Amino acid sequence: MLETPDEGSVTDSGDIFTPPGHLIAMEQCYRMAALLELYRAFPELSETQLSRDYAGLDAVEKASGQAEGVSNLALIILQTMEEIPVTSGTVSTQLLPLIIARSILGLESGGDTTNEGFDFMNTVGTAEEVARWREFVRMRTRWLYQLIRLKPLRHGLLILEELWARLDGTNEANRSKDTNPDNKSCHWINVMEEKGLETMLD
Repeated sequence: MLETPDEGSVTDSGDIFTPPGHLIAMEQCYRMAALLELYRAFPELSETQLSRDYAGLDAVEKASGQAEGVSNLALIILQTMEEIPVTSGTVSTQLLPLIIARSILGLESGGDTTNEGFDFMNTVGTAEEVARWREFVRMRTRWLYQLIRLKPLRHGLLILEELWARLDGTNEANRSKDTNPDNKSCHWINVMEEKGLETMLD
């Protein structure tokens, strides 16, 4: 993995509201967001990488640990961006990592995961955590729209609201065992295409 540059190696932009530390933080967020998308596209990568940390555990414990590892990566992205004030010049670059990180976390499922293996979309948080991070993403995305005033950016929040509704429905289905939810429908790109909400991201 590439080394993270230190602040001294980053040229100052001259913007007092955007110190080098903000640029480095966003570089890290994009790197982690790319890793999450790789894990989503190639689940075997996450199984290989994360399973090393959970060697010796049984299948259920290992799957739970792997899901937690992916969830923690998404949380680090959100926590990092939360520490960057909305006055930072980097705020205009935050939409994609926000969507990727927040699309990973679903409501805590009470379903039985025995023998299901590692399910990438089964990365969870408590109801309180989910509500808190959803509100943070809503507020940050709205600020982004107010700042840039590009109408297509509003689609980012619409994509997430639809995605969250699907994630909530998937977890409800898991609890009731009445249906076999399709996790592919919970990918933000699928939601974007199905709803005709293409933005500058595609």
